[in-house]
Amino acid sequence: GQHGPSSHEVATLPGAQECPKRQLQMDRTREMKLLQLTVIDTMLSQKMLSNSWVTFCQKHLSESSESGEAVRCLWILTAVIKEILKDTHSQRAESLKQLLTPFDITFEVFYNSLFSQHFGDFQSPSNLASSLMCFLELLELLVASRIHLKLHFRSQRMLFLKPHALDILAWPIPAFIKRKLVILVKKCLLCKVGEDLCREPAPSLMSPDHLLDSDMLTLADTLLHAVH
Repeated sequence: GQHGPSSHEVATLPGAQECPKRQLQMDRTREMKLLQLTVIDTMLSQKMLSNSWVTFCQKHLSESSESGEAVRCLWILTAVIKEILKDTHSQRAESLKQLLTPFDITFEVFYNSLFSQHFGDFQSPSNLASSLMCFLELLELLVASRIHLKLHFRSQRMLFLKPHALDILAWPIPAFIKRKLVILVKKCLLCKVGEDLCREPAPSLMSPDHLLDSDMLTLADTLLHAVH
């Protein structure tokens, strides 16, 4: 009769060799996520930033727009900003101001690096996709904080005044990334950014934000010219 494969044969099957490697990668990813969550919890509970971590993120976000380190920094920053926006305490604006201040110029450098290049210049399509998704989410949070917390940073105006991001609609990238950008731009024009995060509407009794109105007109004008 037929015999099953020997234990030696089983051990040398490609799938059997790949399983430990895949498990090791999953364990490393899980450990990294736990470390990142620890950083987030510390930042939120102590309301303070680690100087070494800020320097680390500034370095990697300024040097490469598609490195794994840059993506991890974006992920942590995005998670922290989300938690601040979802909170209801009265110090949200001050907490977010403390977080954004050291990264304001860094975000602009990253934005210019990511969206000013040609698609063929990027080395890793998978890392690029991760960078785009993380950074588009960060851009949405920056605009949300501008609308709901009335903060004013240069990085909150990038999408309006430097619409290089629209160029990715012509890149050969996954459709869900393009769809995320389109939805973000639509929310910006309708002033709906952040409504799913912030538990209360944007302040209505405060003076109108004429600068935001002007920025929206600039973005709308850019879109109209792009259509034609």
